[in-house]
Amino acid sequence: INNKILEYGLFKYLPGSIFITTILPFILFFKKGIFWGGGHAIPLFGMKSILTIHDLVAFEHPSTMTAQGLILNKFSVYVSLLFAHRLTTVSIFTKKRLVILFPKLVNNRKITVVPNSVDQNVFFLLFAKGNCLSLTPTRRGRLFGQ
Repeated sequence: INNKILEYGLFKYLPGSIFITTILPFILFFKKGIFWGGGHAIPLFGMKSILTIHDLVAFEHPSTMTAQGLILNKFSVYVSLLFAHRLTTVSIFTKKRLVILFPKLVNNRKITVVPNSVDQNVFFLLFAKGNCLSLTPTRRGRLFGQ
């Protein structure tokens, strides 16, 4: 596989979600394949796409975001939901919230839940204290240095 990395210096100050939704479609217009949008944004046209929704913080807890982050996130999620060919979420909870918040946008669409994963050989629970969990990196299930 011959991968080429292109730098579009002209757009380096443009937020990534705006670049992906509005500029990238022109760059990818003649490409075949599927675009996976893991950052709540997909190209609006030009190729098939899979949109992954990790959370809906911008819609459910907007006070935790900066004004710019809130506007960009709401724009990219809403517009990407309109154009996505397939949807994935990282949890059943997020899937249910997506259907509740956007019933017209996700109504007859198949949403696949693809959970985030943790390799238990890399991390193990050292101790749990109340709501605070401490994870220690491991090598083959053992503490480093032991």
